[in-house]
Amino acid sequence: MSQTESCDEYAFHKELDSDLDDGSCEHCSKYLTVYCPHIDEFFEEGFDED
Repeated sequence: MSQTESCDEYAFHKELDSDLDDGSCEHCSKYLTVYCPHIDEFFEEGFDED
């Protein structure tokens, strides 16, 4: 899933201008949070958790 790709769990971030409500990940209120069902797709493979 890319930042501009739409997903079924999309929830627009209400603090942004309504003109930005395009369904993209970067405008979702769950983007890069533990609530995002695709969070692990945003991290590079080989990420060291140490």
